[in-house]
Amino acid sequence: MSAAILNSYAVIPKAVLRSGLTLPCDLHIYLAANEHLLTFRRAGHTLEVGDLATLTKAAEGSILIAKPDYERWAAFLRDLNSASIAADPTSPAARAAAGESLRSLAHDPLLADAADDAERLERTKAMLDSSFEYVKEILQKCKQGPSAQAMREVLDSQVESDPLQRHCRHVSGIAALGLIALGNASIEDIADISFAGLIHDLALADLPRTLLDKHLAGVPAEALTAAEKMLLMRHPVDLFEKLKKTRTFVSDGARRIVDQHHENWSGTGFRAVKGTQIFRSARLLRIADELVSHLQSSRDPKDIAAAFTILRGMRDPLSGEHDLDPAMLSTFEQSFW
Repeated sequence: MSAAILNSYAVIPKAVLRSGLTLPCDLHIYLAANEHLLTFRRAGHTLEVGDLATLTKAAEGSILIAKPDYERWAAFLRDLNSASIAADPTSPAARAAAGESLRSLAHDPLLADAADDAERLERTKAMLDSSFEYVKEILQKCKQGPSAQAMREVLDSQVESDPLQRHCRHVSGIAALGLIALGNASIEDIADISFAGLIHDLALADLPRTLLDKHLAGVPAEALTAAEKMLLMRHPVDLFEKLKKTRTFVSDGARRIVDQHHENWSGTGFRAVKGTQIFRSARLLRIADELVSHLQSSRDPKDIAAAFTILRGMRDPLSGEHDLDPAMLSTFEQSFW
């Protein structure tokens, strides 16, 4: 039931909800432990302080979900982060601005261009086929250990001309070697993170090239438009839909990694999962993903030290908390030297 729930509902980060917001559609609480779905508040309800307190006390592992308007929720929440709306979300002007943004977003050509089709599905199949072969290469390289030389060999690899596939391969290899450096990893763990790295961004192949280039260059979410953020936010779910259509088996471990590879240590990611609640390998893949993105967009792609300096400085602008697991990042960085 859990997979069906996550595939058919929009996941709403708890951290972005605040007192005074009027819900655009029904909001539910999904209890992962016993797979219960509870209706929390109905559409049109204006959140109060007591509502937020109730959410804070919700059982560990619970998530907020809404159905069926994923696009509407994603745009709504992004708009509420703007200064004009955040200042007084209950004002008529703020509500009118949010409504107008939702209406314009519905006709945004960026979203219309992201529709799935048979040609894109075939492209995904081809990428998956090459990914399976590359996992074997990664596992073979891992037998040599997580040396700085092995790390650099992965980053120097330019076997793929397609930037998305090259990005995924680099992330896969770096994450697998990094997991060995962290220790306490089984061969299954290494295989999971290798495959997760190879597929984690494949759904982005369907995005407009301008947005794909921004993501591969590590452009932060706050620098994207509402439509771009919404498309980016749903790409893990889009990937699982593609895997279902291609009848591709994905282990539970690899699925968890992909599902959480955009979570922040500070709890401000896609699903608002925080700290050690984020799956260990997903935290590592996030680090590898950011490292590869910054190196690919750098004037000096070999300047690993500069890239790690950027990663250490990635923090939530409000709380000041780290976006990446600081202890894991430190161990990961040391494995390069």
